[in-house]
Order: sequence, then structure tokens, then C-alpha cells
Amino acid sequence: MRSNHFHLKFIAVATLFLFVGIFPIRQTHAAADGTLFGWGMNFYGNLGLGWASHGYSNALGFSRDYVLSPTQVGMATNWASISAGNFFVMATKADGTLWGWGNNSSGQLGLGYISNPPYSWDSGYSTGIWSPTQVGSGTNWANVAAGDSFVLAVKTDGTLWAWGGNPDGQLGLGDTISRSVPTRVGTDTNWSGAVGKISGGYANSAAVKTDGTIWVWGSDVFGELGQGNTNGAISRYYPTQVGTATNWDKVSAMGQFTVLATKTDGTLWAWGDNMYGQVGPGYVDYSGNGQHSVPAQVGTGTNWSSIGQGDTYSMALKRDGTMWVWGRVSIPFAVNCDVSGCYGMTGSPTQVGTATDWRSFGAYPYPTSVAAIKTDGTLWDWGNNWYGNLGLGDTVTRNSQTQVGTGTNWDSVTSGIYGTMAITGTPPPPTTLKACVSSCTTTGASAITNLTMAYNSTSTIAACYNTAAACDAPDNTGNVTLSSAWAESGTDVVSLSDQSNSTKKFQSGTAYGTETITITYLTQSVTLNVTVPCIETMTCAAEQTKVCSDKTVPTGKTLSGICGTVDCGGKPGKRYCDFNWKEVAP
Repeated sequence: MRSNHFHLKFIAVATLFLFVGIFPIRQTHAAADGTLFGWGMNFYGNLGLGWASHGYSNALGFSRDYVLSPTQVGMATNWASISAGNFFVMATKADGTLWGWGNNSSGQLGLGYISNPPYSWDSGYSTGIWSPTQVGSGTNWANVAAGDSFVLAVKTDGTLWAWGGNPDGQLGLGDTISRSVPTRVGTDTNWSGAVGKISGGYANSAAVKTDGTIWVWGSDVFGELGQGNTNGAISRYYPTQVGTATNWDKVSAMGQFTVLATKTDGTLWAWGDNMYGQVGPGYVDYSGNGQHSVPAQVGTGTNWSSIGQGDTYSMALKRDGTMWVWGRVSIPFAVNCDVSGCYGMTGSPTQVGTATDWRSFGAYPYPTSVAAIKTDGTLWDWGNNWYGNLGLGDTVTRNSQTQVGTGTNWDSVTSGIYGTMAITGTPPPPTTLKACVSSCTTTGASAITNLTMAYNSTSTIAACYNTAAACDAPDNTGNVTLSSAWAESGTDVVSLSDQSNSTKKFQSGTAYGTETITITYLTQSVTLNVTVPCIETMTCAAEQTKVCSDKTVPTGKTLSGICGTVDCGGKPGKRYCDFNWKEVAP
């Protein structure tokens, strides 16, 4: 964990400036959708405000270190997504462009060069890219994830790209050579660009493909690659599949040598280092040998929706809007609180408070602080607050969730090292969630509660919400979850595959009956009943269109199948393998 040495060294110096005066910054309180805000530490200009500082300057005579409240970044109102790394931030805009700012010591901003000359504590600032700067000229970036000193991103064509530091092969390019420009990873075109599908950590990367498979690469010190290796296995320099499952949903590699992932059935899984109980097996292993080198299910719950990690703890939300944490945790378990924060320990998911309206959250490996958004669009922070990274106007640590301002239009948030950034948006209206077939548009199909699918056919289900009778407001935030659980003889009647954030494609299987598909958006859930009818195509003619053998039915016998029986009336008939017809006595 290379950057941890820097973290600890930096903390020792930073404490000297804890009570230094604040340089005034223009605050913006009203914002349009897609407006970007930053607050907290601005060490490399990682807040994108056009300047950088890290403490008191003898030359300047004051500190420009702390931004204590959400402060608008530029005038753009089309920011779409953000991801913070080690004193740098990557973001996409609604036009598909990619942007970066802050620390560029490993070329992690993708600008084609490295900028890391020495900085001076006396100068009052350090080097970096102080304002959002576009990466290349592409307009087809779908999603981006910042790791410790590197970046992963997916384009709309399903290709995966990586750049930045690469000492453990975390770029997946087959070597340990760093890159300062986006470089394509392999030749596959089925990497998912949806929210939560890619993640970078200290020395690992993980991603989910559109076929539901999960892939990891980089360091394998504690079995975090999920390959069954332990005791410091050799790193993998290229994407490597974990198991054979094809129903993985979201993944997080932000923990210290620990990986979290959810499946489309709502189950939660973890593997890697469990020194602090962050894998969630119910116990803590201080020996350093608590390695889980293959995915292990966390509990028995089937309603997990989103995940995230800190340095030595794990966090997740459930579909009922509750928040959970485990490992060496901060604030939610205020066992010992001091200026450094609050700490506790738990080896199993433990609920944070009693709220049931959490929508999303942002956590970074260090420090121990969390920012989260509720379904009403309000923003809440808690934890370590040395540099005003909680956005509450001071540097006082909080051991409980505290609202940031009074805004109700926060859309997404990300946490970095002592710095937080968030984007405003339009919260979903408090209306009923609906389902429709094919698409949800102003001219699309109306909401439905029942769907009949022919045998071996496909259908696209879409989720939306609105106030009218029609289904005309699709959600594209990645918060929609569609899942099916019914099975016949161990085979799913319908299979699920990604289409977009708000739609899923289903294919009817070989069994028949009714499948219940659960559609969840934030705290709302509805069910869609999908019926696969049993169609009796068996007749008593001499030849049939679908057969699995040439065996005929003796005169005077009938055929029996899961759909019922057919009386051949003394005529020969052929066995129909699709529905397991078999001979029976008259």
C-alpha cells in the first residue's frame, strides 16, 4: 500500500496547521442541475477551484488550506459523474467528455505528461492541475473510476481504458509501466459503463462485463484477486475472471486489499484481507493471515443495492434505504472519539443509525469520513473533519450524520483525501415506480403489471416514474435494480442481462409458469408478473415439427408431459423433447 506511507507522513505535518486562519472563498448556494461543488483540503488543487495550498504560508501570511463549505467549481452546469483519488479528481460531462484535475505525479490525469516538481511548505501552495482540464477530445466516455494513483474508464462502445501509476499491474496492460494517456485494455467491447461497474483501489482494479462476469487484476497479496491464492501471490497484470458466475452486478476495489461485490440477486460478497473484519465473516483476524482468497457471501441478505469501502472498513446500502458498515469503522460506532476521529470494530454488517432513506454515499480509504445523499436530495457528512472536508463550516469531527446546508437537489458525491466533491441534480419526483415494455419515453408504452412471454423469446423491461398515466420518465442514474429469483428445476425461467441503467433484457427459459420480477428504484419497489405459457404443439400426425428422436408412440398409448396429456387415438406420434414428453400406458 504505497500511498499509505505518504498519508501517515502528511498527517504528522498537517496537524501543525489545524487551527490556522481560513482564506475566504466565494460561496455559491443556488445552483442548476449538473453544477459541481468542492470543499475540504485543496493540496494539489484537487478541488478544481483554480488554486492550490496545503497550509500556512510565511510568504503569504495566511493559510489557503481549508474550504469549509461547498464552493462552486467554475460555471459549467453539465457535469455528469465524479470520482476522487489520491488528491486528484476525474469527471465526465453530459456531452461525453472526460476531465481531470489535481495531483498528476503518476500521469493519472491522462494529459500526456507527469507534473510533480518539488513543492515548498513556505510557498503556500503545491503543484498540480488546479482547474478541470479536458482529457483528449473524445465525446464517448461513459464512466470513470479513480484509484489511488491511476484511473479506469469505459467508453460507450464497451471498451476499457486505463492510465496512471502501474507498479502492480493495476492498469491491466500486461506490464508494470505507467501511462500518462488513456490506453486501451485488451480488445473486449463488453465492459459495462453503468454506475458501480468499475473500481480502482490502492493496487487493484476490478470490473464487471455486460455478460455479468467479474474481472480483477493487480496485487494479490491477500488473495484479493479471488483466485484462491494466499500468502503474497504474484500480481496479475491483466484482467482475470473470478469464478464462472454470470450474475455479478456492482464491484468495489477501494478497500485495503479487499474487494466487495454484489450480484443481481441482491446478495453481497467479499474477499481478500480480513485483518479488521472488513470481509464481513463475523470475526476479526488481527494476525494478518485472515485471507479469503475466493468470494465469500456476507450474511444471507438478498437486498443489497450499493457498496463502498474505506481503508479498513466496508459499507453498503440495502434496497430498503438502510446503511450498513463493518470492519475497523469510524463515527457510526463512537467508542473512542478524539481529534483524529472515532473508532470501533465489527466483523459483521451493522446498521448505521435507523434511517431508511439513504440513496448513495461516497467513501475514500483515508481519512475516516463519509458523505451520503438521502432520497429527498439532502446531503449529509460525518467523521474526520481536520480540513473542513465535511463542508459544515468548521473543522470539528462529527460522530453522527449531519446535514450539509439546506439544499435538496444533490445528485452524487465522492470523497477523496480530506476533500469532497458533489454534483447537483433533479431528485426523482415522489411518485409511483412503474414498469413498461420496450422503452419508457413520452410516446412509449404505458405502465404494466403483467407480461406474457412466448417460449424462448426475449423482452426488454424498463423502469420509470412519473405523475401521469403513461410511463414517460426513464431513470438513468444507475439506481434501478431489476431482479428475478424464481427457478424451475434449478434453471431460471428468465435470464437477466444489462441493457442500460434503466432497462434490462429478459429471455424466457425452458420451464413454464409465472416469474416475479422485482423492480427497485431508491426506496420504491414494484413487481412485474411475467408468464411463460405452456404451449401444447404436440399432435398425433405421423411427423412432428419438433422432435428429439424418431421413436414413435405405440398404438393405443398416450403422451404425457408437464403441460398435460395428449391422446393419440391409436395413431403414432413422436416424442417432443422441449417439454419432456414420454410414453405412458393408455
